[in-house]
Amino acid sequence: MNQEILYLILKKVFYIVIFSFIFVYPQSIGAFQNTSEISETNKYDLLADKFYENQSNPSIGISYAKKYLDLAKKEKDTFRIMRGYYFFSIINEIDLSLKYSDSILQITKNEVYNSKDYPAFAYLSKALMHYNNGDFKNALNYFIRVNEESEKHKNTYLLFTSKNNIGALKSRLKENETALKIFKESYVFFSNKKERYPTDYLETLFALSDSYSRNKKLDSATIMNRLGYKESLNLKNEFMTTYFVLNEGVNQYHSGKYMVAKDSLKKSIKELGHYEDLANLSIAHYYLGKILSSLNFKDKAIEEFIKVDSIVQEISEIMPETRDSYEILINHFKKLNDKNKQLLYIERLIKADSIINSNYKYLSKNIVQNYDTPKLISDKEEIIRSLEFEKKSSIKINIIASIICLTLIIFLGFNYKKKRIYKKRFLKLYHENQNIPSIPNNNPVKKTSSDIGISNIVIDEILEKLNTFEKNKGFLKSKLTISSLAIDFKTNSRYLSKIINVYKNKSFNNYINDLRVNFVVEKLKKDPTFRKYTIKAIGHEIGFTSTEVFSKSFYKSTGIYPSFFIKQLNK
Repeated sequence: MNQEILYLILKKVFYIVIFSFIFVYPQSIGAFQNTSEISETNKYDLLADKFYENQSNPSIGISYAKKYLDLAKKEKDTFRIMRGYYFFSIINEIDLSLKYSDSILQITKNEVYNSKDYPAFAYLSKALMHYNNGDFKNALNYFIRVNEESEKHKNTYLLFTSKNNIGALKSRLKENETALKIFKESYVFFSNKKERYPTDYLETLFALSDSYSRNKKLDSATIMNRLGYKESLNLKNEFMTTYFVLNEGVNQYHSGKYMVAKDSLKKSIKELGHYEDLANLSIAHYYLGKILSSLNFKDKAIEEFIKVDSIVQEISEIMPETRDSYEILINHFKKLNDKNKQLLYIERLIKADSIINSNYKYLSKNIVQNYDTPKLISDKEEIIRSLEFEKKSSIKINIIASIICLTLIIFLGFNYKKKRIYKKRFLKLYHENQNIPSIPNNNPVKKTSSDIGISNIVIDEILEKLNTFEKNKGFLKSKLTISSLAIDFKTNSRYLSKIINVYKNKSFNNYINDLRVNFVVEKLKKDPTFRKYTIKAIGHEIGFTSTEVFSKSFYKSTGIYPSFFIKQLNK
């Protein structure tokens, strides 16, 4: 029902966990004292406190994280080094976060450094970063890892907060039955600890109510909403009462009890406006519009849908369930023959679909779309042409519009054709059984020593060493050059280069790059974990120092880019 509240739960739980982590610092922090007067432990505590104070300002927060990490490295304190890495991992910059989370995971490969906190919090950082960037599948995988680590070390609080994260994410992915089971388990845990964890308890109640509603168990959802409202008052958290009222209003709408739903939604609209929670305010206006439409107050319903659009324009975000507000507005103004308004809302629906496809790419395929993008574009152009005709616009504008349409068609056709070619190349590559790392000799005629000015003995010796080099995957070494390989082979680079040119029928760089690409193709086919690496990390693993060089070499060898190959493998 309400994606945004579940997202807020996910995010809020993350920060609750962060501040209930193993660091417990003094409540009152003064300026740094003279270093000589502070114990080593206090140095770390002060730096950690300063980091948390400035976490919302990354440039300052990072400076304290760096001081903490430098001190830990200087003293070779592995546990505090991990803590320093953790500080970097919760700065809201995805590349930085993933890099330092991976550093923690690298250390905890050694079981000596495993604890109830690590690697669980590294997985949690990665999960949240992937989630915030719309990569829901990877986010889910890492939340599951958090869950596994919590069970392993019997960290029950983190276990159930991670369960709530997984449940909220599964709700987002429309896995409603699984999400409901998870929230039921969390409810049992937090209901027995509601005095200790009141916020977690109320949020779990809300998530459970929402999940019942998504599973069409409306009576159970109502019971949870009433309990949640009552418990919010008992636990002195009146803020949460608004969300239970909103939840119940939507629930009553689905039950067909429009008057009761209308009252609840109006109450929630007043409070949500007070809290300036615009995302949920748009949902409340949307369902109020649906109710007024069902009660045959068409004009008032249209006013509510226009309010939804106004909020969307302000916050540049749309909840997927409110999408059909635009379809209703388009049809309404079409009946009134108001082409300007019709065109306005068609353009906004196209923009809304773009936002949904970007932020909810794994959800949007399940959203019923009566107006798919090609039809919207077609309708948009038809209305533009009609308005231009009615206003007797110049022929020049019509020609420009036609050129734009033609360009778009050519562009789309070119992209479609390119995708088909890439798909064929992928299938061919996928079904090929390449024997890595063998590089075929495309030169049908064997050269003699007199052809290339090198003795047969030297040629045979270097070819044998190249064969061993390929079998031992020596090509995976980074910064490999013709000179360094010649030294390893105890020969000179001129001989080695000439033999590779003649007997491998390619330059040294192309020879090495083709070996690496052949190797990585097979590894990506067989190793799902390896496919989760970034393109940069994959390239680095096989010896490339540049992402661009790796991608170009992969394309030159296979006809497709590595990102496309991995995407098709994951399908």
